[in-house]
Amino acid sequence: VIATSTSAGIREIGSKLLAETPKLAAGDFSKEQKASLARGQEIFSSVCFACHGFDGKGMPMAGNANVTLAPPLAGSKTVQRGDSLQRVLLHGLAGPIEGKTYESQMMTMASNSDQWIADITNYVRNSFGNQGPLVTAPEIKKLRADTASRTTPWTIAELESLTPQPVEAKSTWVLTSNLNESELSKGCDGDSTSRWTTKKEQSPGDWVSVKLPAPELIQGILLDSGTSQNDYPRAYKVELSKDGKTWDPPIVEGKGNSALTEIQFPSPVTTSFLRITQTGSAPGKYWSIHELKLLAPAKAR
Repeated sequence: VIATSTSAGIREIGSKLLAETPKLAAGDFSKEQKASLARGQEIFSSVCFACHGFDGKGMPMAGNANVTLAPPLAGSKTVQRGDSLQRVLLHGLAGPIEGKTYESQMMTMASNSDQWIADITNYVRNSFGNQGPLVTAPEIKKLRADTASRTTPWTIAELESLTPQPVEAKSTWVLTSNLNESELSKGCDGDSTSRWTTKKEQSPGDWVSVKLPAPELIQGILLDSGTSQNDYPRAYKVELSKDGKTWDPPIVEGKGNSALTEIQFPSPVTTSFLRITQTGSAPGKYWSIHELKLLAPAKAR
C-alpha cells in the first residue's frame, strides 16, 4: 500500500519507516523472533513514530526542530536493559528524563495483549542502533501480574532503582579463560571497539572466569558483543566458587538472543569467583565479548 500510494506524504513516511528493515534482517533471529519484530515494526509505524520519530530520536516539534515531542529511543538504557521498557508500556512514564520534560507523556499501553507488548519491546530494542534481549508474551504476562497493583506511571528514578546497575571492570579483577587468554583484557577495557574472542566457532565448554580481590554482592553479569552482533553466547551457565577450583552447581542457565546478554541471578549473591561457560553451538560464529560488566543489586527489591 505504501509503495503504491499516490500521496507523497504517505510515501515519505513509509520509506523512512521501512529503512529500519535491513537492520532487523541482519540479525541472527529465529523465524518466530523475526515474526515478532515484524509485528513490532507495524505497531511502531502506526502508533509510536508520531512522538518518537522515524529514526527513534524523537519527533521534532512543529516550529522548533531542536525540541522533540518525546524522548529518544535510540541508545536509551531504559529501552535496552532490564524490564524498564516493559514496565513503561504497561503503566506509562511521568516526570523529567535526564533533566528534560517532554510535551507528550507516555501513557499506559496495558489494554493491549501480552504479545503486543512483547512485539513492540522487541522491535524498539533491536532498531535505531539498539541491541537488547528479546522477550516473550509469557514474560510480559508474569510482569503484568507482578505489577498489577501499580496504578500510576513510573518515573525514571523508580525504574533505575529496580534495575541492577553495571559495574565497570577494575584493574584488580583477574580474568582467565580456556581460549585466547592473552587477549581477555580487551573484553573489559572500557573500549567497546576492542574485543576478546574465541577465534573459533562457538561450541559447548568454552569459559571465562572472573576473580575479584574480595567478596562482593553481585546480582548478575552483562556481556556485550558490540559490533560483533551475532557473536553472543547461544546458551550459557554461570557457576560460583569459594576458591576458584571447586565450582558450585550453576546459579543460573539460559540462552542469549542479542548482542547484549543480561544475565540476572535469582537473588544477589556474595562471591569472589564467577565462571561463565558457553553451552550452545553456533556454526561459523565466534563467541566474542567487547565488554564484560558485573551487575550490582537493584536498590529497591
